[in-house]
Amino acid sequence: MSDAVPDSLKPTQNAVEQVFIKNRYTQSIVAYLLSDAVPDSLKPTQKAVKEYVDSALSKVIWDANIDILAFVLSDKISADLKPDEWYMVNALGFAARNGHKNMVEYILSDDVQKQYPFSTTSILTVFSTTNILIVPKNHNQTDNPELFQLIRDRFHISEIPAKRNQFSARDALYLANNGEAKKIRDVFEELQSNERSAPLLRANLPSFEDTEGAFVQISQEFTNVIRQIQNVSSFKREKNLDFRLETAIRAMKLYQGDVSVQPHTLFTREKHIEYSQDDISVKQLIVLAYRLLKPSIITFVRSTLVTQLNNQNDWIKWSTPFANRFPSVANQASVTLGLSADEASGNHFINLITQNISDADYEKSNIDVQTIKRILPIHMKYLKLYKERLMPLIEALFMTRRGHNINLLAKEIKDMPACPEGAYLNILKAITQNPDIIDIAGSFLEGVEIIQCGS
Repeated sequence: MSDAVPDSLKPTQNAVEQVFIKNRYTQSIVAYLLSDAVPDSLKPTQKAVKEYVDSALSKVIWDANIDILAFVLSDKISADLKPDEWYMVNALGFAARNGHKNMVEYILSDDVQKQYPFSTTSILTVFSTTNILIVPKNHNQTDNPELFQLIRDRFHISEIPAKRNQFSARDALYLANNGEAKKIRDVFEELQSNERSAPLLRANLPSFEDTEGAFVQISQEFTNVIRQIQNVSSFKREKNLDFRLETAIRAMKLYQGDVSVQPHTLFTREKHIEYSQDDISVKQLIVLAYRLLKPSIITFVRSTLVTQLNNQNDWIKWSTPFANRFPSVANQASVTLGLSADEASGNHFINLITQNISDADYEKSNIDVQTIKRILPIHMKYLKLYKERLMPLIEALFMTRRGHNINLLAKEIKDMPACPEGAYLNILKAITQNPDIIDIAGSFLEGVEIIQCGS
């Protein structure tokens, strides 16, 4: 390929590619043909390189060939042809199970981990794939446990006994991993005993007997408001928001026995529906989270009116359409006097506004156009606040349905639900985002994120 060889005698690109294909298992030839010594015009096509990568990665798995894997991970192979995290997870698990210590150490090395920073989900997949789990102490481990100890040490995973009989080996692993899950559970226990937050939790946690009815009620309300948000043009422009909202609704359906959810190899729909910790079921927890995060519509309407209409002229102009139906309110000199008069007479004025916002069906509402024009801007602001306040729960529910998806936002890939434990922990984290208790939980949860499912 040097300049000493006349161009007329140099091989064609097709000839080089044929040599590349025939010798794809001879690493020295492959490395040379993809090196800078070969002009770009003569190098193999991307299609040929992809075929090489596919066959090479298969060889890596079975032969534990570090040299081939290192070459594939090098800058000689374009990023779009490199293996994904899922492949690297399986390569690590296979190497550990089959005693390939050098390969395990290579994948765990700093250089590889910088390129593939394994998530909690990935680490757990290593163990589940190989059938070697970090488990309660009475579990028998087999197949090269010393290599799995290397993995535990690399990711700071410790073996702990299961605290409850319902915890599986995978639950025990997740609870141990980096202490994140334990920290979230510890914070929730702190909130249950704290003199400021405990009354709030007790007041909003449904009893066991009331849970089913409460869950159906908040699920219907949640779905209704989310549908309203999806129809607002400004929200439609937010990237991936609609997919997250729709997925959150599907998560609510999962807890009501949605048969479209594909059974997982390790758990069923029933395990999601029936999951509980410390005698608090996941449905109770979702109801609690919803009640704590949902903004009070009455409080919101009152505060919005007071803030926007504190000028007397603004109040008089705004309240005019209500004069015939609520003269004792509209004829007051200020918004505060009007709201006081309404409260004294039974809150019928405020109830009209809140009911129309809740129903969101102005066509069937028995109010005139001018009244609708007064209510609609308040309605839009409430939807914005609702979305912001409920986002922690929306994210938790989103992860319930997508916790095992490698690409969370790949809409074309069907839902792969989280494990029941991971889903439960995400709901716990959402609860701590209530404005009234966030100052208590904030310092405890600083830096703690349950982003993907734990197993």
